[in-house]
Amino acid sequence: MRGRRLVVFSSLISLAIGLAGCGNSALPRTYPASGMVVYQDGKPIKGGGSIQFVSADDPSLRISGEIKPNGSFVLRTVRDNEQAPGAPVGEFEVTIQPKLAVDPRGAELGAHRVADPIVLERKQKVHAGENQMKIEIPMPPSS
Repeated sequence: MRGRRLVVFSSLISLAIGLAGCGNSALPRTYPASGMVVYQDGKPIKGGGSIQFVSADDPSLRISGEIKPNGSFVLRTVRDNEQAPGAPVGEFEVTIQPKLAVDPRGAELGAHRVADPIVLERKQKVHAGENQMKIEIPMPPSS
């Protein structure tokens, strides 16, 4: 009788642990979301940086990605201690944070400054399914 109780108790504990991990995610369903950040002339942004998508419906979500030196990015969604690749369905305000310029010796120019963020006027939509985006930003000022 004691062995049977132990088996039932163990089964209940296993079930409770299994259920605790199911359906309790703080994240909405996400879909693959990637793309390129390019200037109006079609050339990719130089030097990398980061891209953020902000939802008016759910500002607690952090949707962002690193912009690689070739202008490409892949988004991921974070809330609290959970993260998932991609982005949820919705319409988002997009902010680009360019990386600071680097001089030929590799030192960041104006390391005490932060490059000005670029907030796009047009919102970006994420749809259910694969999302391949082309994010166009204004031309940089001439040096």
